[in-house]
Amino acid sequence: MRTMPAVILLSAALILPGCATTEERRPDTATPADQIKPLATSPLIYSHMTCAEISEEINSLTEHETELSMQQTRRVFRSSIHRRFLKIGQGDGIEAKQLSAVRGKREAAIIALEKKCSFDAPEKKAGEAPGLQGASDAPPMQTTP
Repeated sequence: MRTMPAVILLSAALILPGCATTEERRPDTATPADQIKPLATSPLIYSHMTCAEISEEINSLTEHETELSMQQTRRVFRSSIHRRFLKIGQGDGIEAKQLSAVRGKREAAIIALEKKCSFDAPEKKAGEAPGLQGASDAPPMQTTP
């Protein structure tokens, strides 16, 4: 007779801590855009491109990343509403996979630009045009009359 309350207490002690952890992400919850990690991508895919082409590619990937981040943010919102009313979320869709791939390509392009070209990538120094790093440090050109 005494063993029944002990079993109930032991079961509750084992089960309740699992219910109390709210930090764990449920599989049906969409991942916030800022928590999506870049997919590992080799910078070698940009080895055939010129510095200008790589720079254009970085700008294009940045725009695409921004668009996909907004789509993922909308998905997170829709999933939370869906979960609230239907008790099941939508989870991550294709947006999360595409965002991860674009972030990986962008990082690889920045690395390729830094290795291939003799200047820092545009994202490293905000407001400074590529190829103009240190231009103000150079002595002025002298013209001959």
